[in-house]
Amino acid sequence: MGQSLNASSVTWDGGGANALWGTANNWDTNTLPASVDDITFGSGFTSGSPSLGGIDYTVNSLAFNGSTAISLLTGSGSPTITLTSGLLTKTTAAAVTIAPNILLGADAVWSNTSTATANALKVTGSISDGAGSYGLTVAGGGHVWLYASNSFDGGVTVNSGNLGVYNNGALGTGTLKIQGASAVFYTADTISNDIVFNSPTGFTGFYSGSYKSTTNNFSTTFTGSITGAMNNQQLRVGGNARTWIFGTINLTGMQSQGLQLVPEEASGSSSYIFSSTPTLSNGRIQLGATSAAGAQGNLLVNTATTFNVTRITQNSGGGKDTIGGIHSSGTATFSQSEGILLNDVAAGQVNLITLNAGATTDFASLLDDGANSVGVTINGTFRQVDTAASANQNAAVYMTQAPTGKVRLSKSTGNTYDGGTVVSAGTLLVANTSGSATGTGSVSVESGATLGGTGIIAPGTGGAVSMKSGATLAPGEGIGQIRFNGAGTAAAVLSLEAGAAFSFDLGAPGTSDSVAMWNYSLGDLVLNGNVVNFTNLGGLAEGTYTLFSFFSDSGTTLTASGLSSGLTIGTGLESYSGSHFVYGPDSVSLVVAVPEPSTIWLLVAVGVLGLCKMKMTSVSNGRSLAFGFRKVNGFTLMEVLAAVAVIALLAALILPAMQNLRQKGFSILCLQNLRTLAVAYSQYRADRDGLPLPRGVTSTDPDSENGHNFAGISLLRQYYQGGAGPYVFTSKGKYIEVKTEKCPMSAIRKETTTANYNFIAKDNYLSYTGNNAVRMDLYFSNHSKTPLMWESWSINWGANPYMPMRHSGKVNMAFLDGHVESIAGTDGRLYKGYIESIYKTGNVDETKQGSGIALARETYP
Repeated sequence: MGQSLNASSVTWDGGGANALWGTANNWDTNTLPASVDDITFGSGFTSGSPSLGGIDYTVNSLAFNGSTAISLLTGSGSPTITLTSGLLTKTTAAAVTIAPNILLGADAVWSNTSTATANALKVTGSISDGAGSYGLTVAGGGHVWLYASNSFDGGVTVNSGNLGVYNNGALGTGTLKIQGASAVFYTADTISNDIVFNSPTGFTGFYSGSYKSTTNNFSTTFTGSITGAMNNQQLRVGGNARTWIFGTINLTGMQSQGLQLVPEEASGSSSYIFSSTPTLSNGRIQLGATSAAGAQGNLLVNTATTFNVTRITQNSGGGKDTIGGIHSSGTATFSQSEGILLNDVAAGQVNLITLNAGATTDFASLLDDGANSVGVTINGTFRQVDTAASANQNAAVYMTQAPTGKVRLSKSTGNTYDGGTVVSAGTLLVANTSGSATGTGSVSVESGATLGGTGIIAPGTGGAVSMKSGATLAPGEGIGQIRFNGAGTAAAVLSLEAGAAFSFDLGAPGTSDSVAMWNYSLGDLVLNGNVVNFTNLGGLAEGTYTLFSFFSDSGTTLTASGLSSGLTIGTGLESYSGSHFVYGPDSVSLVVAVPEPSTIWLLVAVGVLGLCKMKMTSVSNGRSLAFGFRKVNGFTLMEVLAAVAVIALLAALILPAMQNLRQKGFSILCLQNLRTLAVAYSQYRADRDGLPLPRGVTSTDPDSENGHNFAGISLLRQYYQGGAGPYVFTSKGKYIEVKTEKCPMSAIRKETTTANYNFIAKDNYLSYTGNNAVRMDLYFSNHSKTPLMWESWSINWGANPYMPMRHSGKVNMAFLDGHVESIAGTDGRLYKGYIESIYKTGNVDETKQGSGIALARETYP
């Protein structure tokens, strides 16, 4: 039979001897449909699979309105159905699959009103538009799934329903426009089309599709832009496990929760990866949902960028979510003005990570858990889809990621979560200036992990910082100080297990990493023979480095440490084998030194013995033996002269070095004296409301001991000697000599035997400021540059301000903040005009350096 000539509706009834489209008896008119006909597969179709038999056909439209699943087959080859109107409707309460290619003759509208997933309209053939430029609109509320790589260029519009994008080219070459209550399911690994939201009328979402294919590796990358207006509707990216990689996102009219990243597969894991900050009208991202039991969400950035959405809410219902950077180098920064809210009550933890060792992720946002109690894991392991292993699988295959990079918590005022912090691997750096970087909970640094930075850790009630065996405490980033504040806890603030270590960077003497213990009580620092390793950042030399300081308050008033041991020198000082720790009253210092002269002489002796051994060996080789004993011939005159010459040469080389070492040793002792006096002076000021020392104590002064006169500097003895006294005179009136008040070089140089460290006394303040009751710590604006005590010939600044250069042309000096320096005599700070300007004004004026009288002198003027 031939084709009908007039346009009509033609229905498949399957009455032919086969299932071919080209068999006339398969149609209710018993004639083949014409190119202008509307084709229907209705209730009369009960079974079978119609086939084009490899032949192309043209019709006006297609409709499927029966109740039986149907598959329209190609037969052979790649035949095409041309839809001149572009219309395709489906009301069938079962699945419909169309395998032939489809050529659009007009803008197409494809509608599936059967909403169940099992009743999807599946188009596996390719869709094209020939010489035209036609688009495709999806409507009806049901599922329409596109499996082929399509070439039409008019774009896809989703009015309502669910679109399956199961091929990288499924959307053709145009734009995907979403304007209804719609969902888009992806198994494609790359989407290059732009996506536009055109004021959708209801909830919209992107989901992971379940189609098994070689292009479905459970990862989708959007290389096109995602833009548009959301009309205050939700936008969710979720579904089963998948990795989503986003490019440009710019959306207005966002619903209050913002962009929702919600993995929904129990025990699954989805990753959401951004290369730049999405532009969202309310700037908010929600990671996870309380209904997603066991699912894990990973919010990650893959470039060294600033990710500054307004707020991130972490909201998982059981799986521990991960937030951080997977970039290879540089710093990625999370900077949220409304902070990162931790709501994962079920898991009780969020994982903050930097995947790669050469990179840093900086969390500059407030980490807060509201009324919950949620903790933070640093660089814990997390799961991601293994895209290579997942291709063509029914379910995602996972790999475990083990982060090793640096995570920095840099919110200036600290964080407020209270669930504790566990540093699992890599490095945690703290960089706040107040509060507590790690919230109010305890901190545990696991084996192989490092804690460092320049910030403050202040555990709350019962909290503590615990360094496990194999963990490292490395203050600073470069040279810097980390602070532990014990004000909020009665527990030991910082404890190191045996096997935990310290790592300090060293610069020039007096410049190093350090640890400050604030609001310290005895026992707040627990040591267990911990190794301290050192790195020379340039300028390492013999001298003193303060590594630990102990304060009764937040860094102002020094207090007793109670420590006398607990540290062992590790690597980094091999060239300074005479180095050792000094456990001071309120500090622990490192003294960097070469071996003592006695050690060098021991080496010389060993060398001489070696010469003798060589002589004896040479004789024995001559085999001169008697009665079982070795016969040793005497030294010849030439040998004796050679030995004497060797020893003389060694002495010529060693003696100057010994003299230099001796002088350096005395300089170090002098600096230690000044450091001890400076600390004692700070305690004196704390007891005397900040007042300065008097130059002298008279017999009638309340501070006098049994009516004796003595130098004001001796009032400091009670702070560094301890006990109940007497400190200055014995009960029989004999003056007590104290080495701390005198430079050891002064005796070698046959100078004064009395106290010889000078300072500005009460009467000097009166002449400078008109007030001898100056509160020093308030009056001076720059404590680290204000001279406090220095070497002198006697204690009388007004009459004798000169400073002896006892240490190879240098003068030792202590400053108001407690640090000490060895200063070259030519330094502009050792001029009377400069020092007096500080005491007259309370401020440091660098332009005054070198003004007035030069105070540093080799001999008494």
